Amino acid sequence: MIIGGNRPAVIEHIRQLAQENDLNGKAELDDPQVSEEQKKELVRSFLARYGTKPQERDARLARYIIRYYTKLVNAKTQIEGLEKIEKIDGGAVIASNHFNQLDNTVVKKMIQEKDDRRVYTVIQETNLAMPGFFGFLMNNGDNIPISSDYDYMRHEFVDLLEQIIRQKDYILIYPEQEMWFNYRKPRPGKRGAYYYASKLNVPVISCFTEIRDLPGMDDENFTNVQYIVHVLDPIYPDPGLSDHKNSIKMEQKDYEQRRAAYEKIYGKPLTYDFSYEDIAGFVPDK
Repeated sequence: MIIGGNRPAVIEHIRQLAQENDLNGKAELDDPQVSEEQKKELVRSFLARYGTKPQERDARLARYIIRYYTKLVNAKTQIEGLEKIEKIDGGAVIASNHFNQLDNTVVKKMIQEKDDRRVYTVIQETNLAMPGFFGFLMNNGDNIPISSDYDYMRHEFVDLLEQIIRQKDYILIYPEQEMWFNYRKPRPGKRGAYYYASKLNVPVISCFTEIRDLPGMDDENFTNVQYIVHVLDPIYPDPGLSDHKNSIKMEQKDYEQRRAAYEKIYGKPLTYDFSYEDIAGFVPDK
């Protein structure tokens, strides 16, 4: 499913970022532009409304819509390696590659097959400023915003994560940070996902989504694609290490697992030399 305009321009931006080795850089070209004060106001408004009766009503509708799209987007999605996490019966952090606006539905599909608990997605606070339909889902669809506000990240953000873990639900955090549309390769991650897993004393469910080209065109620039989620070995924090040291060790292990998965799946070593074949389904103009 192609969302957003001018995907070829986004692909060219991805090419530029890869050539500059800016592997966590923002690739999208039309994200909301908001000031620092507006970002803080978005989070304040989110917190003020979170858990109220009107928000809970909207959240039920948002979950219904997301469940519909999870089924629609993942009609051909396959899950491999689910047995590796069958013994995880409490909350956990999920780390996955970030390649589509709806790729959290791929993770939700995986969890539906595991135990059908809720998956909360950590998002940039700027996503709360999206207009219309997607803005509604961002503000109500089991999402938790991060922020540049240090006090919020130390207190309210951690409180929200702890609440999710007490419910024995899951927290999806994208270590790669920015979405690179249909990009097949795993990118180095930031430490946040692993820091919070250590702080919350929960495992990281490590996974890598393979994207296969399928016959038929989705739009004029992209063929149809299929997702295959490869569940990798779960990663547990070491109780003898600080959260900081755990975050470094766990991130390195997760990246190496995703790298090994990529090289096995695609049959070639991982480099960040750019090729249009790195973009699943892309048909460049001749």
